[in-house]
Amino acid sequence: MLVLDGRFDEGFAEYDRALALDPLSMAIKSDIAYAYVYKRDLDKAAESLDQLIEEDPSFSRSHAYLSTVYCAKKDFPRAIDEMEKAWKIAGEGPEVLQYAERFRRAFAKDGERGYFEEFIDQHIGNGRKAPVQAAWGYAQLGEPDKAFAMLELAISDPEYRINRGSIPYVKAWVQLDPLHNDPRWPILLDRVGLTR
Repeated sequence: MLVLDGRFDEGFAEYDRALALDPLSMAIKSDIAYAYVYKRDLDKAAESLDQLIEEDPSFSRSHAYLSTVYCAKKDFPRAIDEMEKAWKIAGEGPEVLQYAERFRRAFAKDGERGYFEEFIDQHIGNGRKAPVQAAWGYAQLGEPDKAFAMLELAISDPEYRINRGSIPYVKAWVQLDPLHNDPRWPILLDRVGLTR
């Protein structure tokens, strides 16, 4: 949680202690690599995750994290490929694997806009209930009103309580960076108990 609050020196020191206790843990190693995303060092995150995938290509979380890094770097074809690998390794069935093809078609047709419209649909379309993740898509599309509406839904609507576990990450997610200069951002952080 320290890295989520921007306390990187302390957070990485804690990760080092955890890794000393379990030096073979791919979960700890991948979380350390992904912490560089919170630090906004996408190149270091990608490099670290690539090394972990070379070390153990069967650990799905490394692929999922690398997908997020590529998305943040606007390298959508690689983001899709890595997420598809993560899903396959995790044993997802055809109903999930078909999402990768939907992403590819949307990106081929409409580029970045198509990718994020598909991303939004996969998180709130057809009865799905992941408004925090939908907010990422709206933020990336430059639609802050819709992004804040999704975040508000995640915070206040009892139907979406399952998403409240995502709330501590809101401040740290690179996907929501486009909202940081909006006057509603510090108000939202205060409402959910996150420091500015």
